[in-house]
Amino acid sequence: MRYLGVLICVAAACAQTPGEQKTAVVEGTVVNSVTGAALRRVDVTLSNSVVPAELAAMMQQVKGIAGMPDMPKAATKTFTATTDAAGKFRFEKVEPGVYYLKAKRAGFVDGSYQPKGGGGEGELRLSGGQEMAKLEFRLVPQGAVSGRVLDEEGEPVAEATVTAMKYSFAAGRRRLAPADMERTDDRGQFRLGKLPPGKYFLCAELMRIDPMGQAPPAPADGSPETAYVATYYPGTLDISQAARVEAQPGGDVAGFNIRLQKSRVVRVKGKLAATDGAPGQVTQIMLIPGGGRIGGMNMTMVSDPEGKFELTNLQPGSYTIMTMRMSGSSPTVNIQPLMVPSQGLEDGKLGSQPEGTVQGSITVEGDAKVALKGLSIMLAPG
Repeated sequence: MRYLGVLICVAAACAQTPGEQKTAVVEGTVVNSVTGAALRRVDVTLSNSVVPAELAAMMQQVKGIAGMPDMPKAATKTFTATTDAAGKFRFEKVEPGVYYLKAKRAGFVDGSYQPKGGGGEGELRLSGGQEMAKLEFRLVPQGAVSGRVLDEEGEPVAEATVTAMKYSFAAGRRRLAPADMERTDDRGQFRLGKLPPGKYFLCAELMRIDPMGQAPPAPADGSPETAYVATYYPGTLDISQAARVEAQPGGDVAGFNIRLQKSRVVRVKGKLAATDGAPGQVTQIMLIPGGGRIGGMNMTMVSDPEGKFELTNLQPGSYTIMTMRMSGSSPTVNIQPLMVPSQGLEDGKLGSQPEGTVQGSITVEGDAKVALKGLSIMLAPG
């Protein structure tokens, strides 16, 4: 009998497939970070990379270009689950390795699991046979702010676009970035309900979309034109004078009324032309404000036989203009800068530009031996 236990262990070892790898188990609960209540129907993902497959595919297109950072590889192992009524999730048969846990549910900020006291992307290092249990994933509920958009006389403005923005850094520059956007109803009311907790600037504007390409006539007496332009809460064109509003986790704060302001606007007239010199008879024009300005987007359709166009209600300043020529076998898209002076433009020229060629050579300074063949050269907009 003393050898019976040994024989059983030997038999079990013989029955195991040679080289078979033990797997791990991950389980836990998703809760509301404010109330602590368990959350059901949360989509939980366990993956061995933080890079989505779409982004990884894009980075492969520029792989090897000088100056481009090396990106982590796309996920090769991904497990998904949905929490039950008690907020619990469980992943079984997980191969050993480093994993990242993410959760998503409507009404909450998409979250990445962070161990207590951790920062950045929380890593789960799993070994064979390990059972990682009792994880608590705390999802932060989104906040909401609401109010009305009014004109100079206090009347409600319908179909105005309201955007909540906050400063962030992009390409080494501090810029305003949108967090949520909504249009006012017939009573001028808006509600932005998908805001991560934080402080925001609210901006209201009337989008200039003209699908027919019919510009309103200029004042007959030649007087300067004014129009409602992008306005920051509570009613200023200067963001340095704007008041910030705070979205609380799970909170719903009302009463933010934005009073639209008017400003001097000008017109831009001119002709559209393709590379071959033919007029852009059916062309869509989109203007996007530059220089970090918010608001002032303008869209119009040109269908003039001679390619003539007229853009109205533009504030002076820099823009990026995109033209999409619809005639021909396939649309032709062209993007170019446009500076609108304080007096407007009468002879603007937009559309496709002739392609050009840039040639040059590379030299090496100093005595280092550098192989010059096969280097990647990239031309980027200034």
